[in-house]
Amino acid sequence: MPNELKQFAEKVTGLRNDKFQLTRLRLTGIYAVLLLAVLVISAITTHSVFSNRLEARMFFRGRPLPPPPQILEIGQEARAQARQELITSMILVNGTLFIGAVGLSYILAGLTLRPIKQAYEQQRRFLSDASHELRTPLAILQTDLENELDNTKASTEEKENAQSHLEEVQRMGRIVKDLLLISRLDGENQLSTSKEAIDLNEIVTATVKRLQGYATKHNIKVISSPVTHELPVMVTANKEHILQAISNLIKNGIDHNKPNGNVVVSLRPNKTSVDIIVSDTGIGIAEEEIPKLFDRFYRVDQSRSREKGGSGLGLSIVQAVIHNYGGSVNISSKPGEGTTVTLTLPIKA
Repeated sequence: MPNELKQFAEKVTGLRNDKFQLTRLRLTGIYAVLLLAVLVISAITTHSVFSNRLEARMFFRGRPLPPPPQILEIGQEARAQARQELITSMILVNGTLFIGAVGLSYILAGLTLRPIKQAYEQQRRFLSDASHELRTPLAILQTDLENELDNTKASTEEKENAQSHLEEVQRMGRIVKDLLLISRLDGENQLSTSKEAIDLNEIVTATVKRLQGYATKHNIKVISSPVTHELPVMVTANKEHILQAISNLIKNGIDHNKPNGNVVVSLRPNKTSVDIIVSDTGIGIAEEEIPKLFDRFYRVDQSRSREKGGSGLGLSIVQAVIHNYGGSVNISSKPGEGTTVTLTLPIKA
């Protein structure tokens, strides 16, 4: 089941609605460039043929006539005037055609992309509905397995099987939860999500506190830099979204760290924005792998990530959340030295 959801989600969640408009503009630009090239070639050819026909009028039966100087001068002025009128006419006609064609190209590009967009929206809604519907049976399975583990009459083998099944159900539950969040962030109604003025100091403190137990279990120390306790740093966003994004980064820092390593979380306010910086002393990432980290279901180390329950959606969620609030994500890393992820968000005035 996880593999089927993975294959489906890779096809469904790869696009965002704003990319359709960008693609439409690009198609319009391509159509416009092709038309402009045709009009330019046509204008050059017409001008050349017309000029040759004008020059031919100075000849009769293949032999040049020696006209008087006054007639020659008048002929030259007439030809120059005719060429100028031709150029003016071509500019007016071709310019009008070009402007009208650009508008028609924009409409044509929209018509071309409409079936694709409709199919994408239907699949996105299906993914959202499927993820939502899967939560209930997974919750029931998890409860039954937990009850089986608590059953004192169950044999050791039965409990081991129940524990293994429970881990898979919990992992499936996390994937479904992540897919549901991504489908909501990708939706057209993402801007209608409730927003409020939140203090990043409080968010960072709460996130670090929430993951202290997980870090201790993995022999990792999570440190909140003192700068996060000075003054309120306010941003306008959904509290749970920002909490989820920072949690994903800290959890990644814990999962891919060295024994007895550290994860440091700090804030760096600027005039118009604030940087949320999460640094770890972990194994690091090769430079060529960094651009792929935001691809959904991509994992640098497949075996290690799967053992730790990772789905490859964490950084995709981080990027989707931060971009939705007008921010940016930057990753710098060196193998063997650790990784630093910087989230930049605009500060609330």
